Amino acid sequence: MNREATARNPLAGNVSHTELRTAEDRRIRPRPDRTGGQASGSGKRPQLPPVLGPEQWLDDEQWLGDEHIQRDYELLTQKLQMDHPNLAAGTRFVDPLIAFQLSWGAERDALSAWQRIIYDRDHHDVAHFLFLPVNDAGATDPNGTHWSLLLIDRRPERQPVAYHYDSVQGHNDGPAERLAARLGVTSLQRAGMAPQQNSYDCGVF
Repeated sequence: MNREATARNPLAGNVSHTELRTAEDRRIRPRPDRTGGQASGSGKRPQLPPVLGPEQWLDDEQWLGDEHIQRDYELLTQKLQMDHPNLAAGTRFVDPLIAFQLSWGAERDALSAWQRIIYDRDHHDVAHFLFLPVNDAGATDPNGTHWSLLLIDRRPERQPVAYHYDSVQGHNDGPAERLAARLGVTSLQRAGMAPQQNSYDCGVF
């Protein structure tokens, strides 16, 4: 059963696989080719990203950037659409830049991004599972140092609940809580996972 586009929007009224590359890419800021901000899995069938050559691979200790995570999300979306189309229809792998906008953007911009994520072409709210990258960058400092993951379960038969996966437990609690709150999720649980053993594997986890 789909929730109609007229349903209450949580943003209304709020205040405002690794083989890729470079340590500089960890900065969370829009790129010229990504000004529109379409979340993967939001009604458009993604094209297979080009295969990257050796010159674009990450070194063993380089950090993942937002574009690396987004490329993996595009591949995951395509595979899910091929193997489990019904599940894919209700799953959104959200672009890291859009996740940052949802957390820190002006209310109008965040609301527009939210609507593009959750509504299908017929304006039905069909987004049941949201995968949102979380970074410790902020509005005044766009340079982040750590990635974690927020999974939001929005199935219509229950209240939304968020699960936070952080390989350095506690590091990104604040950013995850902020993002969940801006999306109207009041139940946030810390999910168990293996801790990372170095300073560069957080995006891989």
